[in-house]
Amino acid sequence: MNRARTFRLWRHTAAIGGLIVAVVVLMAFERQAALDWCAWAVGLVETKWRRVLLGPAGQALIVTVLAIVLELFFLHWEKTTVFRVFVRRKASAMTDLGFAIVTFSSFKWLMDYVLTFGLAFAAVKLGDALATRLGWMRWELPTDGILQVAGAFAVYYLLSTFVGYWQHRLMHWRWFWQLHRFHHSATDFNILTNFRANPAEMISNLIPALSPLALLKIPDSGLFAAFVFVNLAIASLQHSELPWSFGWLGRWVVTPPQMHQIHHSIDEEHRDKNFSNYPLWDQLFGTWYGGPNRPSAYGIPDQAHVERPRTQWLIDVWIFYRDVALALAAAARRIWACIARTRPTSPAADTPASIPAE
Repeated sequence: MNRARTFRLWRHTAAIGGLIVAVVVLMAFERQAALDWCAWAVGLVETKWRRVLLGPAGQALIVTVLAIVLELFFLHWEKTTVFRVFVRRKASAMTDLGFAIVTFSSFKWLMDYVLTFGLAFAAVKLGDALATRLGWMRWELPTDGILQVAGAFAVYYLLSTFVGYWQHRLMHWRWFWQLHRFHHSATDFNILTNFRANPAEMISNLIPALSPLALLKIPDSGLFAAFVFVNLAIASLQHSELPWSFGWLGRWVVTPPQMHQIHHSIDEEHRDKNFSNYPLWDQLFGTWYGGPNRPSAYGIPDQAHVERPRTQWLIDVWIFYRDVALALAAAARRIWACIARTRPTSPAADTPASIPAE
């Protein structure tokens, strides 16, 4: 151990020891004040901890940890998230870990808002404004009675997965694929790949904000709160290599890990298949793949993200906005040309050639 490292170690040890001595002295001479301070600190930590656990990020963290532990019982060691992220540590897996950490922090929302030029924030505010304006038109889903709750849940599940299906298909279309391909570029497929998303992709949140989902008033508790938690669990398991197919449920009700692995396959026959969490929509719209062939590997043919795993997603953002701007400019030119062609021309002024001779 070198001297610099030894000095840092002793410095930290001295600081911790000094803190312990200060607490002991405070307890000895100002016992009540020390107890009050400890009670305040414990209460503060408990409040913060409870807020973190009960919030969306906290729920996602809990579900992710449980899914990672579950893998250890059902997968070979080399295929688990623990091995790929914390043991082998290839660039793709490290990128997944980085974006997972960002997702669990408040920094994610800042990135979403900045890289969408405020459109992600506008989607949230638009949803709130529509909920206020359409208050009398919104259907408050029932929370009492088994049949009523089950029927309302079925409606919500069908509608939300339908909107999600087309939102996902949009991200595979033209300019939007430039953003979404970052998610598909993961070559070390693991549970943390679920959080590997280009922040500018949040521009697509305008779709659910403007969809019929705005007409549903979702309760914050009961079955619908459980749905959010279960949906997080399904999304985590779908990004693992667990060999689960869920039988007939996996063909018609909920997309299992095996089918979502097809969606991330690098093979051409699996391209643009199995979009939805509800397989019925893929079955109806011709994007379901239930064949026998498993993915030979994961990722996309373009190797840009392999060569620049930590910066290519920013280049993708630039390419996306550049292509959209060019397309809008071309459309504006075509519209202007059409207007120019249909604009009535003023009568030509008399010229010497047109004046009759006397």
